[in-house]
Amino acid sequence: MIWISQLIFALFITIITGTIGLGFWTLGKNVFLKWDPNLVYVNLRLVSLMHLLPVCYIAINLTAGGYIQTDHIWQLNFSVAGLMIAAFFIAGIIWSSLALSNIKKHRKQNGSWYRTYRENIPVEEEYVQREFQRICRKLHIRRKVKLYWNDNILSPMFSGLICPKVVLPCRYYSREQLTVIFYHELTHYKNCDVLYKFCCLCAKVVEHFDTFSGRLMAHVREWSEYHCDVKATEAMSDEMTPKQYFEVIIDIMSEVPGTDEEKDTFSLLYESRHSLERRIDYMKRYRNAAKRAKGFTFLIAFMFTMLSMTTAYAAGRGLAVINDEIYKMTENVEVVSDLKEGQKIISIPAEKDTGYKLVYESTQAEYSVMGIAPEEAVGFNWTVKPGTRCVADQIYLKAGQTIEASCTSTPSNQTYWLGIMDPYNNVTCIEGDGAMSHAFVVSKTGKYRVMVQNRGTANINAVGSFSYH
Repeated sequence: MIWISQLIFALFITIITGTIGLGFWTLGKNVFLKWDPNLVYVNLRLVSLMHLLPVCYIAINLTAGGYIQTDHIWQLNFSVAGLMIAAFFIAGIIWSSLALSNIKKHRKQNGSWYRTYRENIPVEEEYVQREFQRICRKLHIRRKVKLYWNDNILSPMFSGLICPKVVLPCRYYSREQLTVIFYHELTHYKNCDVLYKFCCLCAKVVEHFDTFSGRLMAHVREWSEYHCDVKATEAMSDEMTPKQYFEVIIDIMSEVPGTDEEKDTFSLLYESRHSLERRIDYMKRYRNAAKRAKGFTFLIAFMFTMLSMTTAYAAGRGLAVINDEIYKMTENVEVVSDLKEGQKIISIPAEKDTGYKLVYESTQAEYSVMGIAPEEAVGFNWTVKPGTRCVADQIYLKAGQTIEASCTSTPSNQTYWLGIMDPYNNVTCIEGDGAMSHAFVVSKTGKYRVMVQNRGTANINAVGSFSYH
């Protein structure tokens, strides 16, 4: 159950991160265009990664007070109790069902395209292969990209994450048309556009209840084409102008019309006349916009990422605090306490706690591989000299948790303290002799030690155990 709670918490934090990033991108898009048009698509790709990678979730866990902490070894601490277990279980079932439903829906919508790809035929025409290889060399593409014909598609396209391929409709193309097609589709490959579309698709499937995930795919599809046109015309500037580039695309499109279908994992040369008109309009504005140095672009993109991540991190920490409060309200702890008559809780500040010898007694042999689990008892058997305090290994506890300690001393007429030390060495204990036990409630998050201090004049043998809840 703890893994379901972690998964759902990570999912919410990642959705918050991606949504905040997309919001900042939407607000800053026009500013990015004035500063440097490259910033628009660079930052949009960062947003697509924010929707998929749980960066803020990991950051929250690795910082103080997070849910993943270390006590010699890594261990997972996430507050799940009472009604929260049932709530997380139900949420996990609902989320999994909707995710599977979305996967099935996507396969149904794109099944025809996957079946169409089975009919790809390798291109053997020498003049086509020669032009394709020439442009691959010019774009410094060393990985093998395959080239196919397919009689069932309307527009040249690029696809494939593992096996990249350019697919052409079965028709004759002039050398000039092949040049434009190959520059455009291979630029999609160099820009990793299909990879970012795949990230958006995964976010759309997993974050099915977040409407912003669906909008992200539309933005990436649109701006990947704008960015590809810019980079392709820059790469082929010694062969033709941007005007000639679009004239060739319009010429190809006049012979084979495009389609208005949305392609989540493909990059097409053109989709529709309306989308092509928008690309031409963007190219005109791009040529008149200022172009900055790469260092400036990197700096602005870095600042954008940090702003988004910092905001999402603050929101995530807020959710963590809410989770702790719910945990405290829903946790049912059976407190075991056996205070004798006249016995009371003693609190000693670290600055006033002097006059003893501290001995660290390792109980690591008692620990399981994943660290101490809730309710797991850790035993100890210490010989404690007069004026000596023996302490166990540290345990990471969160505010509101309880650590139960019990001890029996021999001889039974020697006075001793049984208690805990907080991260700042403040002591909370009970005093007595013979057998004692108490459940100590932790007030602050941090690492604690169970302790036994001999207050008598002779050695005592302290045998006992402790566990936390």
